[in-house]
This record gives sequence, structure tokens and C-alpha cells, in this order.
Amino acid sequence: MSELAGVGRTALWVALGRVVESARDDRLFADPLASQFIDAAGIRTPSDEVLAELIGIMGDYVAIRTRFFDDCAIRACEAGCRQIVVLGAGLDTRAFRLPWPAGVRLFEVDLPAVLDFKDTVLARVYATPGCARATVAADLSQDWIDALRRAGFRPDQATGWLAEGVLPYLEATDAQHVVQKLHSMSARGSRLALEHDDPDVFEAPLMRRMSELLGFDLAALTARGRRVDPREWLAGRGWLTSCTDPAEQAAVYRRPVPPVFDPAVPGSAAEPGRRQRYVLGCLPGEVSPPGS
Repeated sequence: MSELAGVGRTALWVALGRVVESARDDRLFADPLASQFIDAAGIRTPSDEVLAELIGIMGDYVAIRTRFFDDCAIRACEAGCRQIVVLGAGLDTRAFRLPWPAGVRLFEVDLPAVLDFKDTVLARVYATPGCARATVAADLSQDWIDALRRAGFRPDQATGWLAEGVLPYLEATDAQHVVQKLHSMSARGSRLALEHDDPDVFEAPLMRRMSELLGFDLAALTARGRRVDPREWLAGRGWLTSCTDPAEQAAVYRRPVPPVFDPAVPGSAAEPGRRQRYVLGCLPGEVSPPGS
């Protein structure tokens, strides 16, 4: 099976990070499917020296971000959401590994090639999701709402939206359109969690070194240019919003701050104009009962 290209390739490296975390005794999550994607893609794992330097730069970043979005999804369900939409799902396996309550339907939105690769691997190992799962083959820079509706999405029901590691790879206008569209499709009681990066986050020296070690340019995959702050935009449309970042979440999960996002580490992506943030939102209102 051939390697994924472009942004899909980053999903494989994130999956490798989940493999590493899953092997720890004090793991923040367990993802037994992640290694299946690595094996199927046939990517060469880094040498011990390269892997050690990568871990020295990234620290527990993948583990912290993954667990953070895991918790956001579960909290959305606890608040009454029975639709979860994962935008730019990549090789996400939350449908298979999280403890979903009854009645949850999870939608994975990504490019056809990514979903085809993913579903081929999942079918080969007879993976069974713990909730109703629907894949939505669509380009987030184009019209994905119709495809989401055709997959069974109901805009009149409260939804938990996850946008983990996807908006930075879209042009600024496309990223803003994604936020606008998810707002337009959100019923009262909906929740969201999205990653928002400053335009120059991948230009930080430690990020540049990561690109060298990985063998492809992360900055070249991401879009440049000024971006609308989604927190401010959503707050202006009735969402209750808050913001956190990898360093704060490291403390929550009792892990060291990832060096690449540690303000105390020279060359990190924690300087003004080079930061990564996680925006949380809630659209106040009573959640309609499922099936109503």
C-alpha cells in the first residue's frame, strides 16, 4: 500500500506519535489501530537518533493534543450532543477507541484518498466502531456541507465539532469559511474545539528542525497570511468561548511542556505571532432530545 501524500502524510506521523504514547505505562490513551496505519503505509520509521531528537523537540505534544480533543468530544456528549463531526479526520480512530454513550453518530470528513486508505486498513483488521460512524469524502476548501447532510447529519440537533490539526493547512479564507459553515449548521447546545495557529508558527526554528528530521517541509504544507481569530468571530455570534494552549494542557495532564511550545525554550513556537491555541466554544441553549 502506498504512502499518503501531502497533508495526508502528516496524519501518518501523528499516528506514529499515538503508537509511541500507547506503549507507555502512564499513557493518556490507548490507540491499538495506529500501528496498523504505519505498517500499511510502508513508511520507514526514523533511526533511533532521529527519533530521539524528534521526541526531544516535540515531547508529549501529540499525546497532549490527542487527549485534549478526546476529552472535548466526550464532554460534548455529556452535555447532550449526539452528533460528533471530526473535520480533517485523517487517521483519527476516536470512533473505535472512546467510550461513546448510546445514540452517538460520528462523522469523519476528509479527502477521498485519506478515507479510502483508512477504511482499507480498518476493514483488513475487522475494526468495529463503538458508535455509528459515517465517512464524508469532501474537500474542506470546497462545498462539504452537502456531503455531510447526505451522510445523515442533522443541523437541528446539537453537535460536537472537532477541528484538530486541520485549519492551519487551509488558506485563510477557506479556514474562515469552515468556521462560518459549522456555525451555520450548529443547533443550540452545540460545542466546538478547534486548533488555531498563528501564520508563522511553522517558521519557528524548532519547527524548521522538525521539518528537516521528518523529511518534508511543514511550513510548505500550511497556508500563510493573516487569519481571522475564530474565538472573536464566534463570540460575536453568540458562542461562549474560551482559549487554552499546549503548555496549559500539559499541566492539566501532568506532563512536561512540549519543548516546541515552551516559552522557556529558545526557538520554540511560543513567541508572539508564532503560537498555537485551542479555541473552545458552546452555543448556549437547550439541547433537543435525540430523534425529536
